[in-house]
Amino acid sequence: MKSIKGFPSPMRRAVFGAAIALAAVTAGHSPASAQPYNLTLCAASVGGTWSLIGAGIDNAVREAFPGSIVTIQTSAGGIANAASLQSGGCDFAIMHAPEVGLAMAGGEPFRAPMDNLRLLARIESWSPLHIMVSRELADQHGLRTVADIAAKQVPVRIVVQRPGNIGYAVSRDVLAAAGASFEQIEEWGGTIMNGASAEQANLFRDRRADVGMNVLFPGAAQVLDVAHAVPITLLSIPDEVRLKIAEQWNVPEFTISSSDYDFIGEDVQTVTLGAHLVTLSSMPEDVAQAVLTAIVDHAEMIASVHPSMSRLDVANFSGSTLPYHDAATAFYTERDMMPVN
Repeated sequence: MKSIKGFPSPMRRAVFGAAIALAAVTAGHSPASAQPYNLTLCAASVGGTWSLIGAGIDNAVREAFPGSIVTIQTSAGGIANAASLQSGGCDFAIMHAPEVGLAMAGGEPFRAPMDNLRLLARIESWSPLHIMVSRELADQHGLRTVADIAAKQVPVRIVVQRPGNIGYAVSRDVLAAAGASFEQIEEWGGTIMNGASAEQANLFRDRRADVGMNVLFPGAAQVLDVAHAVPITLLSIPDEVRLKIAEQWNVPEFTISSSDYDFIGEDVQTVTLGAHLVTLSSMPEDVAQAVLTAIVDHAEMIASVHPSMSRLDVANFSGSTLPYHDAATAFYTERDMMPVN
């Protein structure tokens, strides 16, 4: 195989093979050809949902084009994935919608606009922001929404994702929009901590945190594990705050159903970030069409990687308001999958 000019295939580290491989794409074939593809996808941590989605994409491409392989590259998440795309570290990547918008605008932490990012598909739109709170604290102060923390100036010990993670930025802005900025919480005697999912769970189990904010699938094992150790509930985001965050970050509103967690008692209103399959505008059209052919015609291979992916619907692949690759627009138009305005 040889590299396509203008779309480099550098050395990349495989997640599931552990060897260093030179990923290359064969030139001069169409999606209908039998020639294999060798691509690299930037996902996230090993064993995480994005890496599982990547494994499903790999299976779909292998099924559609025998002999192909999609190497799953580990990363710190969507922001790191945008940088990897630009440096040639991967051919396509998974990113949250607000990460794509932030990168294209050149917002912090990006040093310049990445206006050559293009979507291939909106894989899912059910990664809502969870706001966990100890049941004891919620009952003591009558907390039902995040705005109640501000209204009652509760000195909460709150843990959010680490800076550089989009979950951190959205959580920060949700709190600020609700009248409980980091600075205000500290003025009330509260504490702001940073930690990934496992660290947040440990802080709750050790009763060193009162509130945790993280982007997770409904029914997430991380939340269930915490609830098993410490009584918790989830806080809603008030209407006016959801609308502000939805506009600011280009994220839709979302309802976490009471059936997702038996301990919440009622539906919880929040926002969702979703996962998008992203590449550069320079990706050859036949390669983009091949990937789309694989994931649309063999979507069940992605849906089967995790129970939370069972709601996968290819009709949603073209539903983002972010810019799509030209080949993706042509593909969805030909398949009669473009959304009706």
